[in-house]
Amino acid sequence: KGLWRTLTFSEWEYLYYKRAQAESLRGHGSVNNVNGLILLPDGWETPSSVTFTPNPKNYTTNVYSLAEWAIMGAYGAVFLPAAGARFGTDLEEVGTYGIYWSSSYYDEDHVYSLSFNLHSVHATNLSARYYGASVRLVQDVK
Repeated sequence: KGLWRTLTFSEWEYLYYKRAQAESLRGHGSVNNVNGLILLPDGWETPSSVTFTPNPKNYTTNVYSLAEWAIMGAYGAVFLPAAGARFGTDLEEVGTYGIYWSSSYYDEDHVYSLSFNLHSVHATNLSARYYGASVRLVQDVK
């Protein structure tokens, strides 16, 4: 209880595909002028002072200030910045693309990851381990 860790392949897959109403619990957006992907918890109820539109396919529909995001976060929303990825020594697609490691590996050269841009999200993506991806830590509370 209380330990920080990275999500597994199965957990990313659940969040994005397998849970009830998965499509209505995610969407692109912007927090404090940073583009990214928003994931909402199961049983989400939108706070009265903000709005959320699922899957708008743009970063300009769900736009939040830091104060508004504090409200969303208090209700359990999670923001994954479109931080780009490192390919060799190059950092590419910052602001339009995000890739996040899982803790599950496929083989000695590949790991499962979640990747997204405005056109698609893949929670079952295989990525070469030598790519530079972001890490989103979660804390177990049960």
